[in-house]
Amino acid sequence: MSGIFSEITREKLEALISEYGGRVTGSVSGKTDYLVVGYKLEDGREVTLGGKYRNATAKKKPILDEAGF
Repeated sequence: MSGIFSEITREKLEALISEYGGRVTGSVSGKTDYLVVGYKLEDGREVTLGGKYRNATAKKKPILDEAGF
């Protein structure tokens, strides 16, 4: 999970992921199934400029935006 979300708090998103058997981690790894991204990063940059986004892209992991989640 990376960035700021417009319709849900990070805490509620994390709870939903856990409720359905998922895990939230601090980084993208080989075990990552999806990266869920918000509309921008906490520092105001576009999510595509973040390290998690770049790592997920490099590892060919699916990236979901808030609506896709």
